Amino acid sequence: MIEKRMQICLLILFFFLNLTLGGQYERHLLKTLFVKQQHNPFERPAKSDSASVSVDLRFSLLNLIEFNTQNKILTASFWMTQSWNDYSMTWKSKDYGNISELRVPSKNIWLPDIVLYNSIDSNDDNDMKRNVVISNDGKVLYVSPRIYKSICSSNTNSFSVFKFGSWTFDKTGINLTTTTNDQIDTSSYVNNDEWDLINSSALHNEVKYECCQEIYQSIVLTIEIRRKFNNLSTGAPMPGQVLDIKAKLGDMIKKGDTVAVLSAMKMETVVKSSGEGKVKQVLVKIGQQIQGDDLIIELE
Repeated sequence: MIEKRMQICLLILFFFLNLTLGGQYERHLLKTLFVKQQHNPFERPAKSDSASVSVDLRFSLLNLIEFNTQNKILTASFWMTQSWNDYSMTWKSKDYGNISELRVPSKNIWLPDIVLYNSIDSNDDNDMKRNVVISNDGKVLYVSPRIYKSICSSNTNSFSVFKFGSWTFDKTGINLTTTTNDQIDTSSYVNNDEWDLINSSALHNEVKYECCQEIYQSIVLTIEIRRKFNNLSTGAPMPGQVLDIKAKLGDMIKKGDTVAVLSAMKMETVVKSSGEGKVKQVLVKIGQQIQGDDLIIELE
């Protein structure tokens, strides 16, 4: 009985000893990386002043939050994943209790200054409150949720372009790459009730301006969407000007009835109802310039 109790006590002691040592190992590692090595979060993690830091940039589209058809502004949420190597953040895991990863606040290390160039109103306020994951080989992984707004160019479908790049560095300071085969990851995408996601891409771009010798890089996301139509809504088949509106508020409409006439591509285009019911809303006016996918009437 006494022997069994001693075994239990030894197991408990061993468990708490491991916890204590684990905390000591991590504390020792953090002290080594950030104190003894005098880590400077403002210093670009390049082995020489002339070396470039390669930053891989990937995007996952989560959902289309809103498309403002009047101002042609698309609001979308993403996960932005950045990864790079920091030569000063390496260690032998066997020397630190087999710790192979650290999670530290992003404000404590150097971060690439990646921004959305054509931003309307982006939500980056909480950047410094998220952790990064640092591996013992020096790889840094930084994943952050973002909400971005961008202006669409609207024709039959709507195309929105999001252009990302370094705010202050050219290619010699930060070398942007993307390993997604020109694609945006949509594996976590949640369908929108009003808009279909038709296509998306993520392309690497380089440009050299006449004024300068430096090469500037960007990752350009393109998102193509199309409005979902149902039996209770009828939209414009193409961009044009409203010449006449046949449907009035409260009218009873049958499928195939003419609801409006557009001037499009130098010819008159008749827009017919895709369903039947009572006109709930007329969303355009005579003389108004409308785009493809703009709603003309809604039924109830």
